[in-house]
Amino acid sequence: MHKLLDRSVPTAIAVNREALSVDMAALILGVGKVTVYRLLKEGRLIRLKIGRRTLISASDLSAFVARLSDKVG
Repeated sequence: MHKLLDRSVPTAIAVNREALSVDMAALILGVGKVTVYRLLKEGRLIRLKIGRRTLISASDLSAFVARLSDKVG
């Protein structure tokens, strides 16, 4: 099993990073990579490019979740 998909790896480790991979962002949100790419395309998450890698800032991911919480509450 891929290490990022191993549920025994604490997500707190990922949250302490400045930028997250699409795989890690998907794991934290509990959605698939396709959903994360769709959110990036729609502009609901901000894409960071470093070389060929697509990353998402941890602060942007937290803000995204907060915006969702505001809509529900």
